[in-house]
Amino acid sequence: MRTDRPEMKADTIRRVKYAHGYIELGALGEAEKELDSVDLEDRLLPGVMLARVELHITAKNWERLYTSARELTRSAPQLERGWFTAAVALREMNRIVEAKNFLQEAWFTHGHKSALLLFNLACYHALLGHNVEAKDCLCDAFELDESLRKVAMNDPDLEPVRCDIPWL
Repeated sequence: MRTDRPEMKADTIRRVKYAHGYIELGALGEAEKELDSVDLEDRLLPGVMLARVELHITAKNWERLYTSARELTRSAPQLERGWFTAAVALREMNRIVEAKNFLQEAWFTHGHKSALLLFNLACYHALLGHNVEAKDCLCDAFELDESLRKVAMNDPDLEPVRCDIPWL
């Protein structure tokens, strides 16, 4: 048993499991009720917060997604998921500069080992017209995960720099 983070109580585990089931079924209101029923002291546990993030992604509720994901980055900065989803929420709200800045903050924790973080950072740079930075981030992302090259060929966010990257 790990002692560096609190464990979820049985009731919390059950409610999170039910919430995930409801999300899969598209019963988002029921999923939210389950998560709202989690004891207050457990609501900031990563497992609970990740379920809430999934709920808001599925609902495409970008404001609430950003709020939940941002809270996840504060309580569990080691989890990349919080960083990515917060940036995606900002992107979906057309707050590209904030999304880029948010991922640049995440880079200090995850950047040197996260191809997905670098890839998303490249997308935001491209959307902002920072072509050199976009290409640099893509190169670094491809070094970590060559399969992202195929994704880059079709990602609409990279359209502004696609013709400048002959090796795609």
